[in-house]
Amino acid sequence: MSDRSAGLAPSRVTAVLGPTNTGKTHLAVERMLGHASGMIGLPLRLLAREIYERIVKQRGAAAVALITGEEKIVPPRPHYFVCTVEAMPLERTVDFLAVDEIQLAADPARRLAMAEAARSLALPDAAGHVADAVQEVAR
Repeated sequence: MSDRSAGLAPSRVTAVLGPTNTGKTHLAVERMLGHASGMIGLPLRLLAREIYERIVKQRGAAAVALITGEEKIVPPRPHYFVCTVEAMPLERTVDFLAVDEIQLAADPARRLAMAEAARSLALPDAAGHVADAVQEVAR
């Protein structure tokens, strides 16, 4: 996760680690909704759809976009983007960015999308640091 202050470089990057079903994704969504704008990249289309529907109930359909390889629901001025990692519109500037299941960067088929998401954090060599961390966790 990354907290951004009004379009500036990230003020903080936080890794949330833990076993399955311990609320890491829920925490990321709640943190995102605490910001004026945000984007979360998720590993699965159905999970993205579920999170999108939850945010629509809380904030309304005009406030949230859903972008996956199969679906694209983008209102005129969304505040939040819920996407599969491969479909994240990284050219957008948001106050908060989260990438769920970043360890999937260890999978060669998904590595490029994860590296691009890390680069969007605007940190020097972010993709390299993420790759190193993923390799360490995978050991």
